[in-house]
Amino acid sequence: IAFLLDGSGSVSGTDFTKMKEFVTNLISSLQQEDAKFAVAQFSKGYETYFDFNTYSPYDWKTKVNEIKQLRGITNTAGAIKNIDKILIVITDGEPSDPEYLPSAIYQAQSANIVRYAIGVGRAFKSYSGKRELDSIASYPPQKHVFQVESFQALENIRKTLQSQIFPIESQTGGNTLKMEMSQEGFSAAYGPMYSMAVATTTRGALTILGGPRYQHRGTGEYFGAVVCAMDVDNDSISDVILISSPMYKETDREGRVYVCTIDWLKGRFGSALAVLPDLNMDTFNDLAVGAPLEDDDQGSIYIFHGERGKSINPTYSQRIAASEVQSGLKFFGVSFTQWSSDQSGDRLPDLVVGSKGTVVFLSRPIVTVEPSVTFSQEKISTRDENCSKDLKTTARVCFFMKAKITYTLTLDATRKLPNSRAYIAEKQRHQTSSLEVGLRKTECHSIEFFIQACPEDALNPLKNELSFKFEGLPSSTN
Repeated sequence: IAFLLDGSGSVSGTDFTKMKEFVTNLISSLQQEDAKFAVAQFSKGYETYFDFNTYSPYDWKTKVNEIKQLRGITNTAGAIKNIDKILIVITDGEPSDPEYLPSAIYQAQSANIVRYAIGVGRAFKSYSGKRELDSIASYPPQKHVFQVESFQALENIRKTLQSQIFPIESQTGGNTLKMEMSQEGFSAAYGPMYSMAVATTTRGALTILGGPRYQHRGTGEYFGAVVCAMDVDNDSISDVILISSPMYKETDREGRVYVCTIDWLKGRFGSALAVLPDLNMDTFNDLAVGAPLEDDDQGSIYIFHGERGKSINPTYSQRIAASEVQSGLKFFGVSFTQWSSDQSGDRLPDLVVGSKGTVVFLSRPIVTVEPSVTFSQEKISTRDENCSKDLKTTARVCFFMKAKITYTLTLDATRKLPNSRAYIAEKQRHQTSSLEVGLRKTECHSIEFFIQACPEDALNPLKNELSFKFEGLPSSTN
């Protein structure tokens, strides 16, 4: 892969530095064992800093950093004649030698050089400027011509350029063991980087593809270099899938083969994942996992709660099977929405689950409530000298959560009226009220009541009862 840098006088010193940074970043992202690079600068003349023969993976970065700008005019054609393989031209102006450009391009095409042209600045907004860029680049120009407003914007196109160069590089050579393996099996018919096996199962043929360099992410242990289906017991049904990793390394060995069983009972757990907002109001986000092939392809989904320590509880809190939702559903849990919307308007997150059709789950207002009741008088004296005056006491009712709570406090709840020994008002021993509570703040109500003076039963405890219900989140209009 060769880079041609425009060092003409129209490029400022700062922009020339940015051009070198772009080349450095692109080479770093394309580096691998079989790749070689060349870097040259063109202006009035042409200067090579290293070519494919002198390129070294150890000092190329230093050589790029030490490049000094030539300045002068832009003789593009003369520079193109000296390149082979893949060529990337970065320039900010139309060539000063346009009469020689057709000949140089013809030579490049005849040598099967893949050419990319990067035009920087306003010079290429004109018809003639665009035509010059198109002529420098390979056909079609939509894939090989890039235009950016400034040298600072070069980094924005690096990933796109990288993704286009990788497939070319993988098909144009390389004779190491890695490249040989990437050409085996499936690659012979369908392109490089894959291997293939077909397993015979009780549900029909199952195709397994190995992608040791899937999306060109490097080699690693080369997992999937070869895949193989094996019938162990000679019953014409494949029992295991063998997956090789020939570049797996340990201190005393190299290479590994993974043995995977074919088990249809697991339901493809993990086919779909979705991060959910905090469903149980513990301040941690939660997770939905789809298993669309469980229960004979009906499917199901699992809900896992996030917890302290930046982890996920390994035990699911809910399993929702397709049969519990609607009869006839298939592949329930094959996908999720990656966002949670409030479909019902209750300010609670809802979940859309994919199947053969779509299912919407509405969250129910279920939260954990921590109630507490304390009394200003913990003990009732059995030796009160003044039996004509009832003892005035206060009950303090508290809740910890975020919601609207309606509650009822009943005094001396185990006794039937009119035998109650405590009352809030005459012939009234219970009170109903409501309050709004916050997630990290405990909210309390104080209720004054009276304990009967010198009751006949002074030995048995006075048992009070608190009942409450969740009314939903507070309205935004309150």
